[in-house]
Amino acid sequence: SLLTICPAVGDGGTNGLVVPAQSPFRIQLGTDSFYRHTTSAEQGGLPFAIVETQGFGLDLDTSGDLAELRRIAPGVFERILRPGDKN
Repeated sequence: SLLTICPAVGDGGTNGLVVPAQSPFRIQLGTDSFYRHTTSAEQGGLPFAIVETQGFGLDLDTSGDLAELRRIAPGVFERILRPGDKN
């Protein structure tokens, strides 16, 4: 099975992980978690893939992050906040 790691853009973090079932892989949080995840996988002999996507790479921690989300996904806030809409 393959570990999949999605890095955060710009801060060294990890924004997404797909960990194989029954894997002993330890999820790590905090600063430089992407480096720690890849190093841990290499040291443990666990095959892994790095997947970089615009959506998963984006943190939603600051007003600047939210502005970037609005830029790459126009109308996202309106869709989220529309009461009763099932889309």
